[in-house]
Amino acid sequence: MATKRTGTRGRRGKTGARGRTGLTGPAGPKVQRAEILAVVDDEFVEVRRNFKSQLKHTTKIQKQLDEIHGLLKKLIEQSSYTR
Repeated sequence: MATKRTGTRGRRGKTGARGRTGLTGPAGPKVQRAEILAVVDDEFVEVRRNFKSQLKHTTKIQKQLDEIHGLLKKLIEQSSYTR
């Protein structure tokens, strides 16, 4: 009757011999350097567009926070005068 317990794990053995190299796959499409650079440039344009949009929204949020902070300071000043 076998038990369901396992023993301690043994030491790792040595790495086996390396196998044969497989066949060379088919050649990929020929792409000109200029085409690759054009794709990279398009990606940079997209990143810049997104960054500009984020900056615009961040500026808008910062203005709103500044307005709220100013109103809060006024409320605090008013409440300290009434005490």
